[in-house]
Amino acid sequence: MTAETQIFFHPHQGEVAVKNGFSWPALAWGSLWAVAKRMWFPYVVALLALDGLIWFVTGAATERQSPVLAVVALALNVGSAVVRGRHGNRWLAASLRSRGYALRGVRPRPAR
Repeated sequence: MTAETQIFFHPHQGEVAVKNGFSWPALAWGSLWAVAKRMWFPYVVALLALDGLIWFVTGAATERQSPVLAVVALALNVGSAVVRGRHGNRWLAASLRSRGYALRGVRPRPAR
């Protein structure tokens, strides 16, 4: 099985490869991943807002010792991580296009 990689080119910035499919770094690192990829707006702002909401719900669950709020916080955290992983590479490709990168081609990536 092979996964495809999109190659984006910018005349001054060079090439960037973006894998099609699931993004494990986006799942694991969230808003830090978006900052590292220079995806300032709307991705960093949205991910930081979501991180703030999860932080708030987790703090409320701890303060009130509420298992229901703790489960809600856990569900928000896991759900947001899965959404980030599933859509992260598409968001990165869209961010690159908005910054002037052009799709140079698609090449198959060998299976491991």
